[in-house]
Amino acid sequence: MMVNELMNTVMVSVSPDTPVRDVARLMAENNIGILPVCDEGHIVGLVTDQDIVTRCVSRDDAAINNCAVRDILTADIVCSHDRQDIQKVAEIVVDLQLRRLPVLDDNAG
Repeated sequence: MMVNELMNTVMVSVSPDTPVRDVARLMAENNIGILPVCDEGHIVGLVTDQDIVTRCVSRDDAAINNCAVRDILTADIVCSHDRQDIQKVAEIVVDLQLRRLPVLDDNAG
């Protein structure tokens, strides 16, 4: 079985300049805890609900008003590909203790 047979195909992304407050709203509206961060059509990182809490909100009450995605994103990311075998992806998730794994479209150019 391939990843594309099980993955969620609805994608919402943000830019590095997106205010964290807007990211939190998008996550809540779409019931998701992770968003790809894209710049000029390329993924440059990920931002998670945990990133917002640990890197922004926990600093002080005003931090979320002055925080942009670029301040808290994770740039060193691991991704899967949509035509990758699900068993191999499961091994990666377990080995790296990941909660989520973004999937890239092998047909995207």
